[in-house]
Amino acid sequence: MNESELNVRLFDTLLKAAAAEDFQRELDALPSGQELSGEYALPERLTKRIRDLIRESDRRSRQKKFLRLAKRAAVIASIVIPVSLGSLLSVEASRNAIFNSVLEWKAEHVDIYFEETTSGAPAEESPAGEQPEVWEPQYLPEGFFMAEEKNVGPVHITTYEDGKGASVTFTQTPLDKAGKMSIDSEHTTYHEITIKGEKAVLFEAKGAQDRSYVLWQSKKTSLVLSSTISKDELIRIAESAEQQ
Repeated sequence: MNESELNVRLFDTLLKAAAAEDFQRELDALPSGQELSGEYALPERLTKRIRDLIRESDRRSRQKKFLRLAKRAAVIASIVIPVSLGSLLSVEASRNAIFNSVLEWKAEHVDIYFEETTSGAPAEESPAGEQPEVWEPQYLPEGFFMAEEKNVGPVHITTYEDGKGASVTFTQTPLDKAGKMSIDSEHTTYHEITIKGEKAVLFEAKGAQDRSYVLWQSKKTSLVLSSTISKDELIRIAESAEQQ
């Protein structure tokens, strides 16, 4: 590098340094942001417009985020809902096959229709003058006794009590006369059980004050036991029932 080139580079370096120093002095001479805000306040209309633009930007950002989440939720729902519906339909089908009854699930109760016999054939009407079959339990918890027995149309109802406030109700309805029966499903839990080796249903009470229900049927009669006593005792009573 000759002397002329060296001088040119030295001049360029000194010029850049001088320009940078001058620029910094000009920046330092400017008032602070706070001072500028005080002296040169923006018009209220412009300030409002800026705030509106900021809010609009935030809203669009939230909207985009919501749309992304909604799309993700839609994808998940498209997978989960068919699976859930399939599961529910499978459960419903198995329940309907328990003893050829129809269980129609509502928000807070279940409607049960006893319309067919265990063989799957429609229940035959009892011949005129024929007495419907009546079942009686051979076992009752200690202290229980038959307090009332009555017929309400074709329905035979027996009530057992222990004298301390607890009771067991045994309802029997000929299948050819059976209509709709409603059971509280909000305060009970559904189970499939067996009574005398046959499929049956237990609606187990969730609380001490709620009633449990055991449902099964013979060839001609739908049988329902209900009580606030334990489910085990209720099932034991059902197992001991015999036709008279």
